[in-house]
Amino acid sequence: MTAMLDTNIIDKLLLDKVFIETLNSLVIGGKLRIFITEVLKNQLRQTPNVKRREELLLTLAELRVEYVPVEFAPYGYAYGECYGGLSPDVTLDHQQFIGGNTKQVEDAMIAATVTSKKYEFDYIVTDDDGFRKRVTRQSISTKPVTFDGFKKEIAQLQ
Repeated sequence: MTAMLDTNIIDKLLLDKVFIETLNSLVIGGKLRIFITEVLKNQLRQTPNVKRREELLLTLAELRVEYVPVEFAPYGYAYGECYGGLSPDVTLDHQQFIGGNTKQVEDAMIAATVTSKKYEFDYIVTDDDGFRKRVTRQSISTKPVTFDGFKKEIAQLQ
């Protein structure tokens, strides 16, 4: 199973050390791979509370998350290895996803990456209802799930 984490999930993981241990055992056992993008890294780096930022970054390290570069960065944006453009492997309709709302650009970057033919992730884990709805409207195989939904999926792997 492969899963991409959205930023809002890291806070929830901080509160559930038992679930982190479960995830770690599945990662070590080869049953699960957890990923993040540069978008999440940048959002965490902007956390103003230094102690909180360190806790969040430590949680990512504990989970042994893997990094993937974004597959979409609108012109004028530079994220990791992507400098304004769209990978040919992206299956997301980014114009429909953003819908003219520039506040959705980072969400579109994550969604484009998670749905890329290059990776074909099983899940995008997010508690952002709007994000999940926009991903669900796309014709893609990646399934958006809440934190609680992800816990249920993980329980089936044990």
